[in-house]
Amino acid sequence: MIPELFHIGSFSVSPFGLMLVLAFMAAYWQLRRGMGRLKVGTEDDASAIVLAGGIGGILGAKAYYALLYQDWRLLLSRSGLVWYGGFLLATAAVVWVMRRRRLPTWPILDAATVALALGYGIGRIGCFLVGD
Repeated sequence: MIPELFHIGSFSVSPFGLMLVLAFMAAYWQLRRGMGRLKVGTEDDASAIVLAGGIGGILGAKAYYALLYQDWRLLLSRSGLVWYGGFLLATAAVVWVMRRRRLPTWPILDAATVALALGYGIGRIGCFLVGD
């Protein structure tokens, strides 16, 4: 278990935080690659999808955790992410971006499935490193 990697001023960087950033980067790279292979969307579309999925995923995971434990103070803690809540809100956010940008649903979801699995796997390595 590695609780902290290093400090930047009073801010500590945990292995989970680092792996979360790497997970988003890897998911973006894989999504761009998959969209290019299927010849759908642009690099900006991939960026928008990963950004929406990332923000929706983190917010949904925190909100679901707070609902689960009936304690809204948990929204401001560094811990407490539930995968189901993240998946639900991230899916809604990604579908909203896809409709807004008029992207073809099934080809984008085909590419996003691999990106999601890659990002999830890297994120779980972060969970392992912090002992979760």
